[in-house]
Amino acid sequence: MTTAAAKKAVVRAAEVAATDTEPSFVSVEYKGKTYQIAVGDDAPIEVLEAESDFDAVKAILGPEQWADFRSTKQTVGDYKNLSTLIFEAMGEDNAGN
Repeated sequence: MTTAAAKKAVVRAAEVAATDTEPSFVSVEYKGKTYQIAVGDDAPIEVLEAESDFDAVKAILGPEQWADFRSTKQTVGDYKNLSTLIFEAMGEDNAGN
């Protein structure tokens, strides 16, 4: 997935969530851990500023969840799998690294 596609996923999720007054979150489970992902207008602004998919995923997860993910000695393959799950959960149907 390109960074532009990641940004489109955030915008698309924002359009879907536009009628909600509650914060919009989805849960992504990977290797026994559950990550809470803010979507739509509740996604962090850093996602739009990201210059790479890697930076976008870090912004989406936020510092605490990113540190938690990293603390378990994940591999590049793990990052790719998690990022695919994240972008799919945000509504990006062609997620791929």
